[in-house]
Amino acid sequence: NSFVLPSSREIVTTTHPPTQPQPQAQPPQPQPRKPTKSLTSQIKFADHDPIWLASLAAAKSPATPSAITAAHGRCCRWDSMDCIAFPAFRDPSQPPSDTNLIGIILYRADGSMFPPRGKLDERKTHMLYGSKDGWVVVGGAAALTTATTVICTEGVPDALSIHHLLPPGWAVATNICGASARQNLPTKSLAGKDIVIIGDADQPGRKGAEAFAKRLAS
Repeated sequence: NSFVLPSSREIVTTTHPPTQPQPQAQPPQPQPRKPTKSLTSQIKFADHDPIWLASLAAAKSPATPSAITAAHGRCCRWDSMDCIAFPAFRDPSQPPSDTNLIGIILYRADGSMFPPRGKLDERKTHMLYGSKDGWVVVGGAAALTTATTVICTEGVPDALSIHHLLPPGWAVATNICGASARQNLPTKSLAGKDIVIIGDADQPGRKGAEAFAKRLAS
């Protein structure tokens, strides 16, 4: 490109350097996700110990060690504490499996409270990280599929306490997240059976039992 200076008529030639391409901003790279802990990786399973089962049964009397075993309760260690782990399943009519496992609730083997930890206060039970509500059936899939009547309790200890009193053709089941959470449980496995619902004798227990009964009747 050229232009003329009016006073001297001198011709000055300038050359513009080629335009350099501007570096484009790189889109932000997604941060790698932290690996999700599996439920069973958070605890260390221990050998079957009848003393642990008897200790929890005594603390939750009239629960029995055989009922704990029938509910797939297993001895384990969590945070340096002796515990019994109860698995909860998405479909209680199917055998236990990793794909069917949806939650694990812990009870201390001696029945004592879990101490405060982080944002958690002192509590009777501990739910493993990532757990969702699911079914615990004392006697497992075999007991549920052959039963004509199923008692649905509010909490594992109630189910364990009732189990040894059941007549033939009866089963007992519960969930791990409380009375109100039963509204979200799959109920296909209860179809065609007589259902007895037992809730705690407080407002949440009564409200949860009534809501679950209405859902099953609809």
